[in-house]
Amino acid sequence: MANLKLDDKTAEFLLAGARAQGLSVDEFIQLLLRQQQCGGVRSPTLSAEDFDRLLDSEVTDTPGLPVDFSRADIYADHD
Repeated sequence: MANLKLDDKTAEFLLAGARAQGLSVDEFIQLLLRQQQCGGVRSPTLSAEDFDRLLDSEVTDTPGLPVDFSRADIYADHD
């Protein structure tokens, strides 16, 4: 087993990528390395269910738009 020192940004990237794929960080790094050996890093393909799950995990509880919200509200500061 090897220990690596990573900056916080890289560590967060690896952790987020691993979580999005449902993998451990170790598995995610191995996936990235395999992709690199096959001609470059490609974005992993998500199934529709995995994509929905990923979107659901990003949902926050915020108030919605007012019922009477319209396109005119977006451009209220324009002529």
